[in-house]
Formats: sequence, C-alpha cells, structure tokens
Amino acid sequence: MAAVAAHTERPHAVRIGIRGMHCASCVSKVEQALTTVPGVNRASVNLAGEDALIEYAPGPANLSAVGVALAKVGFEMVDDAAEDREVTGPRRHGKLLVSGVLTALILLGSMTPLLSGLPFGAPVWLFVLASPVQFWIGAQFYQRAWAAARAGYCDMNTLIAVGTSAAYGYSTAAVFAPGFFVAAGQHPQVYFDTAAVIVTLILVGHWLEAAAKARTGAAVRRLAALQPRTATVLRGDTSADTEEVAIDTFRSATGCWSDPESGFRSMAWCWTASRWWTSPC
Repeated sequence: MAAVAAHTERPHAVRIGIRGMHCASCVSKVEQALTTVPGVNRASVNLAGEDALIEYAPGPANLSAVGVALAKVGFEMVDDAAEDREVTGPRRHGKLLVSGVLTALILLGSMTPLLSGLPFGAPVWLFVLASPVQFWIGAQFYQRAWAAARAGYCDMNTLIAVGTSAAYGYSTAAVFAPGFFVAAGQHPQVYFDTAAVIVTLILVGHWLEAAAKARTGAAVRRLAALQPRTATVLRGDTSADTEEVAIDTFRSATGCWSDPESGFRSMAWCWTASRWWTSPC
C-alpha cells in the first residue's frame, strides 16, 4: 500500500460586513476588489448577508488594506453586517419617511391646475421642497456614482444621479431663468416631481431589499446553528476505536491510497496539534 498526502499551512480566514451592495454586479466588483489585495487567496461574497469571507496567507494582507480596496470601488467595510443593519435601519426608514412626505407635497403642488390655491404650488416652492430630496436624501447616489466613476465604471447609481440631476437642473433653470426659455420660443416647465419620485421609489426598493435580506440572514443563521461542532474520528479498524474531536481543530489535505483489490479510494488526511489520522471522504 502506498500513501500520498500534502500538508500545507492553513490560511487565515475572516468574515467582514460590506455596506452598499444591491445586486450581482456589486458582488462581482467586491470580489474583484478583494482579490487584488496582496496576500488574499480567495474571497466569497454573500449578497443576502451583506458580508464576505476572506481567506489570506499569513503576512501581507490586513483589514486596513481590504477597507481601502473596497472604498476605491464605492463600498464600505463594517465589522458586523447584522449590527450595521440595526444601526442604519432606523436612519434609512427616517429618510424614506421624509422623502415620501416631501414627494407627496411636490406631487400635489405640481397639480395646481387641478388643485388651485395650494400655498406650495408655485415653482419656487417646488424647488424648495425638491432640494432636500435631491441633495440630502439622494446624496448616497452621488457618492456612489462618484466612487464608481473614479474606479472607471458606471452602475445604477450613475443612472440615478444623472437622470434626477437632469430633471432637477432643468427645472431649476426654468424657475430662476424663465426668460431664457421664452427667448427660445419655449414655455418653461418644471419636473421636480419626476426627480423626487425617482429618488423616493429607489429608497422604497432599498427598504424592501433590506427587509428581505434581514429575513434571509436570520434564516441562514438559524441554519448555521444546526452545524455540528464535533466529529467522530475512526482511529483503528473497529467502530469502538473512535474519538470525538472539535471540527475547528481540523487541518485537511487530500490524498489517496492504492489497494490491489478495490483500486484507488479517496481519503481525507486530517491533522490536530498532536497527530495525523485518516478517514474516508
């Protein structure tokens, strides 16, 4: 019987939370950014859990370099994704509520031919109501679009920022420089309602997405809690010669042994602090 096995030093692993992922494209960009960090061997990103498992060789890789790499592509590293959701959740809900109220007022004010006499129906009041939605509540889209531009790509945030800025900018010009449009033979129109509705609907989508992620994450954590913590290791040829070993002490590589009667059979070669043993895969 001939046996072959290889034992290499087990890489370090760490799980980090990541803020700002919303789609499969985000996952791809995060994985690419993480694997460019020196020393990182592999990165597995979980969109539902908003986190990533990073495996890296002892030495050059560090969490500060990981954070810098994520920031360059428009994402933010957090210590714990679940805790981050609990902290940012109320803030997100508050912004959504404010955006919804302001957008509703803008929509009502835009219907002045139908609802005449509203105090906020004048274009200048629509500008006042739309500005917080565009630049305070919608600031996250500008920040992420700028980060994407610096990284050399465009994403959903770029589309939102450009689209809403076009509607808001045109409307602002129509409010404060109507003579320019009249001189060109056009009647100045405002589209503050368009910009505000886009921002608010996107926030509603993010709120629904966060709620779904929270439910999925809770289900995954309950499933992970069912994982066994120990394994029964066969030390000899009989079932009586066994030992209970904690799973987190395993260090494994693959090997095989040749048996003239049964051919090749896959084995797992495991290592604890004191000894090697083999068990069927």
